[in-house]
Amino acid sequence: MNIEVVKKGRVRFRQQDITFLFTYRIASLGASYVPDYTGLIPVISVLDNLRLSAGRKNVDLRLAKELYPQIDELLSKKADILSGGERKIVAIIRSLMSDPTLVLLDEPTEGVGPLVAKRIYELVSKMREQGLTVVVVEQGTRFSSVRKLADRLLVMVNGRIVFETTRDRVESKLETIKSYLAMSAS
Repeated sequence: MNIEVVKKGRVRFRQQDITFLFTYRIASLGASYVPDYTGLIPVISVLDNLRLSAGRKNVDLRLAKELYPQIDELLSKKADILSGGERKIVAIIRSLMSDPTLVLLDEPTEGVGPLVAKRIYELVSKMREQGLTVVVVEQGTRFSSVRKLADRLLVMVNGRIVFETTRDRVESKLETIKSYLAMSAS
């Protein structure tokens, strides 16, 4: 089944309606999803979490090491002993094991401090440099980090898109965006 239940609307990816496809089919089309709770299997090692995602025992860690050189230090550790920030980073790296073209990140910095959030956004920036399309859903409190990376910004309030702009127009629309973000926080 799907990870999330669609209540209204349609989801399209690569000119195909994927709204009701099984998760494994969506992944086979090149989409990867990182939930806000990370989805790591706690009782197995980081390496085994990566292997499971890749669907094979021998995984190519070159991209993971390029994006996050410290991954070597975590490979033998069980996921449940990682810090919250390390879990988030490993979950993002795990999403890359299936060689996606689209990565969906659901609140990747929720529950982490500013330094870890900065590292996560550095990782996202490197992913973009590798040619990946990255969609980030984030709370308004991380707006300043998101706006530095985003080509397009969409603001949602109560599940509806209420504002959309491009990176080059953010400065001229900053007051409008901030008013929507304040509205969504209340």
